[in-house]
Amino acid sequence: MSRIVIAEDNDRISSFVEKRLRANGFTTTTVVDGSTAIDCATSGDVDFVVLDHHV
Repeated sequence: MSRIVIAEDNDRISSFVEKRLRANGFTTTTVVDGSTAIDCATSGDVDFVVLDHHV
């Protein structure tokens, strides 16, 4: 199963993306800031990162 980090500060958007990804079998983690997204991405524990260009 793929592990995906969603970097999005808008609750409505992150909830929508998260629900769709989980419905398709992905494990998700949502973060609200760029620093946390970078930490997650470089941890080696995730396979993919979805970034909000405004984070």
